Amino acid sequence: MPLALVDSGGWSEILIPHWPGSGFDIMFPIEVGKWGANPEELRQKFGRDLRIFGVVNKNCIYESEDALRSHLLGLKSCVDEGGFIPIPDHRIPPQASYRQMPDYIRIFHEVFNNGEIG
Repeated sequence: MPLALVDSGGWSEILIPHWPGSGFDIMFPIEVGKWGANPEELRQKFGRDLRIFGVVNKNCIYESEDALRSHLLGLKSCVDEGGFIPIPDHRIPPQASYRQMPDYIRIFHEVFNNGEIG
């Protein structure tokens, strides 16, 4: 397998140096809500080969559009480097309504895909 993911719920920074030698290449999730993890800091510490899923603070989904857009824009430079897929850092919380999800998807595409969906 060219890449393997480890589910690293919680604060797991102490384990990251051991994963590449064990065959794991991708870290999921990087929890920003509870642990305040920062993908740029992790890459500075562990190298640009650290591949990442997560980092979208799920709590921003039910906040204002401006707060969500600001949060996603803060991730854009790290996403643009590659090896990073921004997804919610766990399940969508029950506070996020069904009606907020299309807004989340639209804003996500505005930030990461120049507004293009698909």
